[in-house]
Amino acid sequence: MLFIFGKQKDGHEYSQTGAVYETFTHIKEVFLQELQHASKGRFTAPTTEPADSPADKPSASERPVDLASASDPKFIALQAGWKPNTLFVKRDGDAVYELQELTNFGAHFKEQVIGPFEADEMDVKFDDLGKIFKLFRGKLREKLPHDAGKYRIDRSEHYQREIERCKVFLAFCKAAMSHAAAETERLQFYINPAEVRVKVERIAKGALQLLPATELQKISAVEGPSSLKAKSGSHVFYVNAPPQARSNQTTVSKQAVFSAFWWVKVTDDQFEANLKKTKISVDDIVVPMYENTKVLKEFDELVVFIGQDK
Repeated sequence: MLFIFGKQKDGHEYSQTGAVYETFTHIKEVFLQELQHASKGRFTAPTTEPADSPADKPSASERPVDLASASDPKFIALQAGWKPNTLFVKRDGDAVYELQELTNFGAHFKEQVIGPFEADEMDVKFDDLGKIFKLFRGKLREKLPHDAGKYRIDRSEHYQREIERCKVFLAFCKAAMSHAAAETERLQFYINPAEVRVKVERIAKGALQLLPATELQKISAVEGPSSLKAKSGSHVFYVNAPPQARSNQTTVSKQAVFSAFWWVKVTDDQFEANLKKTKISVDDIVVPMYENTKVLKEFDELVVFIGQDK
């Protein structure tokens, strides 16, 4: 009856102020104001209030949307993910386009191209957006920002050093190969301890030359405890021994190499030694070599005098 005769009391949602409660804190503030007014100033509201919790704050999707926005095709497109500066790919191919702007009639797209090609541009009505495009989830082809000229192989210090390292490896291989047959015919390898001994009746003085063979990966810029120093061009390298057998194996790795140079015993007693250290030159690279200083008999152990090179 009060409503029929217009005598009802409007709440805040129907009042002339058009109050809208956004959070619980807002509701509390209005309640305290009314309480203070009803008590004619006898009630004093607390001066400090706890901050709104994240749950009190409405999210973008929960905020009131007026009817005009809800019916605006731009607003609807944005809510559906059709946002400017976003990449999309055509459903009937692999061309990638950037959505540049939303207009009153649809969206304007521009093709993403690299090279001397003209970029395609197109306008698509709102109703056709999903029919023509879908969200691009890959990565665009892009031009590498680095100057490739600075990294040419003929300008690379690293590759120049690798070339010189290979030259050292080839020189050592050539030297070792030239004496490999004579070495294995006259010498026998032993382990526990590692040593090499004569297995023929006699080797004349100066008739045995031992040259170091090793793997390419054993030639580096890092000096080891028994490294051989080698130089190629302006680069210095250190040549290290290949892996040695550690037990009486019936089979060995295909990469294994037996080089007597690395197995001989070293001494600083010149009278005990039967080898001396010397050198040869192969392709302008100095390769160290051991040569026997005495007549060698069967089962003699090979011992080299290192002197000051200890």
